[in-house]
Amino acid sequence: YNPSTDSWTATSTTNAPAGRVYHTAVWTGSEMIVWGGSNGSNLLNTGGRYDPNTDSWTATKTTNAPAARDAHTAVWTGSQMIVWGGYSSDSGASNTGGRYCGVQVTVQTTPAGLVFNVDGIDYSVAQTFSWAPVSSHTITTSTPQNGTTGVRYYFSSWSDGGAISHTVAPTKNTTYTAKFGTQYYLTMVAGTGGKVSPASAWKTIGSAVSISATASTGYSFSNWTGKGNGSYSGTNNPVSITMNGPITETAVFFAVTVDTSPAGLSMIVDGQTYTAPKSFNWSPGSSHTIATTTPQSGAPGVRYYFSSWSDGGTISHTVTPTKSTTYTAKFGTQYYLTMNAGTGGTVTPNSGWKTTGSTVAISAKPSTGYSFTNWSGTGTGSFSGTDNPASVIMNGPISETASFSHN
Repeated sequence: YNPSTDSWTATSTTNAPAGRVYHTAVWTGSEMIVWGGSNGSNLLNTGGRYDPNTDSWTATKTTNAPAARDAHTAVWTGSQMIVWGGYSSDSGASNTGGRYCGVQVTVQTTPAGLVFNVDGIDYSVAQTFSWAPVSSHTITTSTPQNGTTGVRYYFSSWSDGGAISHTVAPTKNTTYTAKFGTQYYLTMVAGTGGKVSPASAWKTIGSAVSISATASTGYSFSNWTGKGNGSYSGTNNPVSITMNGPITETAVFFAVTVDTSPAGLSMIVDGQTYTAPKSFNWSPGSSHTIATTTPQSGAPGVRYYFSSWSDGGTISHTVTPTKSTTYTAKFGTQYYLTMNAGTGGTVTPNSGWKTTGSTVAISAKPSTGYSFTNWSGTGTGSFSGTDNPASVIMNGPISETASFSHN
């Protein structure tokens, strides 16, 4: 009956339950459920569900149904119909009953434990619902979802083929499973002296990823250091890794620098002379000869003498570096002391090279008929005055001149 048009439409009798009186009928929100009653001769424990949208009947099961009865009570809870009381042919007025459930629907994810939403409520463990048959419900999920460190899950499909968010109206017991794929994070790290590709990113489980390292000028690729299931450690470049878990790949680059201290002096590498510093992209573990010469000239009155190599080697020695290294030839500094004697005497010591910072005693000896007058000094640490002997400190090139007078 449609009250808006004040009209009746006959319902289908196909598959309708047997005729009866004193039965119950409840409305679930999507269909009417008829159960029990009497056919005039016998009490009944059968019934049917009527769907007005399709004008069709479906018989209800009698398995575990309560004893046949009429004049009973039936209510719909929203997920099931509860029958109680009434008149039973076995015992008269009855204090028994039963529950007729709607369809049982389970919603879950694979892998388990991910978040899904049913009718606006989030869940993270499998849920089973009792719904009225053909009632509409919305199931949805989100993507991506984080797992443990370096792991995430991306939505693949629902088991019924629906979109990530869609409406379902099951007519029978059903399980809806949100299926997720797994991704692992690939972390790419470039050590000093180069770059790596691809960039760090999420990769699908089991995928093969080609990684490569490019050395900067003055460097050569040394090796990969990998961590994680499917990673690679070794000298191949490029190389392929398999994403069986979160992976970190670090490219190690190699460079050897030969230098002097102070910088800018001359050194010899594999027989060729260079001005320091100089970088070389040797292969790790290869042998090379480093050397220098001594002394080496600096500015006027300055020179440098070999002291040691930073690795403790002799002035010329072989090295076989396996990692980025700097070899430094260390030099000490010497300044020239110029000693001049004016007419009428001599001076000591002779002119010569002196180590920086050293103290040098100087003296003047007059010839017969002359006497010492004074020192005239130039340069940092020099002396000017009448002391004799005197001392100078070699903080730079020094010139000392002794003056004499005739008696």
